[in-house]
Amino acid sequence: MKFTQYSDIYVAVQDAGVNRILNHIMAQRPSLFNYGSILPATNPRPICREIHTVPQVVQANNLLISRTDPLPIIRTPITLDYIIQLTRGTIDFFPGSAFSLPPELDPPLKEQQFAVNFKVCTSLICQPWNSILPFASSGKKEEGDIDCFCLNLFATGGFGIAGIPGKQNISMNISGIEIPELNPESLEKMIGCYALLTLNQGIFPQIMAAISALAFNAINLPKSMG
Repeated sequence: MKFTQYSDIYVAVQDAGVNRILNHIMAQRPSLFNYGSILPATNPRPICREIHTVPQVVQANNLLISRTDPLPIIRTPITLDYIIQLTRGTIDFFPGSAFSLPPELDPPLKEQQFAVNFKVCTSLICQPWNSILPFASSGKKEEGDIDCFCLNLFATGGFGIAGIPGKQNISMNISGIEIPELNPESLEKMIGCYALLTLNQGIFPQIMAAISALAFNAINLPKSMG
């Protein structure tokens, strides 16, 4: 069944327009795309990639990095800090032209499907537990502060509309996920499971709430049409 089969009004948005909105959200809500424990969340450093945002975010003292719990060291009181950053995001729609999907996701895109590609950079900030923190607050990451690695995350899924008229939201549901550079396969499956839940339950609902507000408020329709 077509997504618009029973729709009275149809509005189309090109890939470039959606990606422009995504880039605006990444700049205006950086805390949706950057996560770290105590050290990176409370200091300008250490981070893997510089966070590009708009002046209003800094002026309002809004979060750049969402704070998470540090990673415990088993059977010790010691914890390690870490940073996870989604540094680049692209959305593609059927028939697919923005990027190439890995073969594990069965390209090309099917009708009514979308694909996303995020570059994810992360680091475990490993330092002696009793050392003085060696990171100065210069506001810019210097090479050699921490060792990071970056991976390409690809995912495919479909859209839906939830809620009653006047309080509707566009939803994105990821059904397939692939991280090509990640080996062995069991490690990829574990991280892929975590990434799938994070995108579906954590990040995308907030992104789509912002896009939904823009989409449904762009055209104010009367409650009764004849």
